[in-house]
Amino acid sequence: MDVIVFGYPELFTNSSSASIRDAMPAGVPIVATDVTFFSEIDCIPKARSEEEIAAYCERIITNENYKQQVISDIKAFCEKNTWENMAKQYYNFVKEKFDAKSK
Repeated sequence: MDVIVFGYPELFTNSSSASIRDAMPAGVPIVATDVTFFSEIDCIPKARSEEEIAAYCERIITNENYKQQVISDIKAFCEKNTWENMAKQYYNFVKEKFDAKSK
């Protein structure tokens, strides 16, 4: 598989980024439409039209450096957003708020 494409219209709002997050560990470049529920996924190319999706896919398939950069960005995102790291961020956030109230 060369590229995974997640193409959703903006009016399809009853969804989340779970499908992309499930695909990310596969180590394959991903292209998605630029819709609200993918906004927190900042490591993948996002397209606003079918033509942009096709252009991103063509660039990934024909430009090995770009393909490897997209894969590297996805890998870094996955490493940053593990369950353990998210729990630490949440803990630090709550602790900071609690400490601020205690003063």
